[in-house]
Amino acid sequence: MKDDKRQKPHKSSIAKGLLNDSRIRYEGAMNRGKAIRVFESERLEKLTFIHPIVPVLIFGPVVIFMVGRALVRDVPWGLVLPLMLLGIVAWSFVEYIIHRLAFHFEGKTPWQRRLHFLVHGIHHDDPNDAMRLVMPPIVSIPLGIASYLLCHSLWAFAGDVFFAGFVTGYLGYDYSHFYLHHGRPTSTWWRFLRRHHLIHHHADDRSNFGVSSPLWDVAFQTLRTERPETKVQRHAAS
Repeated sequence: MKDDKRQKPHKSSIAKGLLNDSRIRYEGAMNRGKAIRVFESERLEKLTFIHPIVPVLIFGPVVIFMVGRALVRDVPWGLVLPLMLLGIVAWSFVEYIIHRLAFHFEGKTPWQRRLHFLVHGIHHDDPNDAMRLVMPPIVSIPLGIASYLLCHSLWAFAGDVFFAGFVTGYLGYDYSHFYLHHGRPTSTWWRFLRRHHLIHHHADDRSNFGVSSPLWDVAFQTLRTERPETKVQRHAAS
């Protein structure tokens, strides 16, 4: 008999594999200090943990390169800041759409529900797992390449600056998300953002989809600001 000390599946976990050849097994992490185990394979399991420094190491140089190359290609200095800001706002919209329509699409089939858990449900089951808060490169790099090709095809080197702003917005999202879960906000803005995000986690996951900004929650009427007597208050005060 195997010595199996694994935790029992969490109530929202799915114990069967997503794909037979990947041997995925979802297991609960209700015991403090233990992450949800996703794969039986140790090699695959390690790929699910991403150190928070990874995104800026990958995409920070991309931002610098894109802006520098655009300036060398005679994109006016006066356009750099507006295009960067426009890219940041564009990212905030994409962030909202991805979170609302993709991350929270649970599907109807077992396969769709398992995929949802792997992509985002695991974060809702264990929101404070520091090694599963930033977007994995296996997702962010293909999305980045596709976004760059679109921006450059539309606006050439001016599109590179827009893309640099878009990537800056993405980095802002990743590190805002990390800070909201693991930081101790003291300013009014960051305390508001933290409560905004914790309402999404602990009170109503059909609202407050913006992480780095509530802008699109306001625009699409998914903003919730009331403070119910739930775990939200305890988390926000900690």
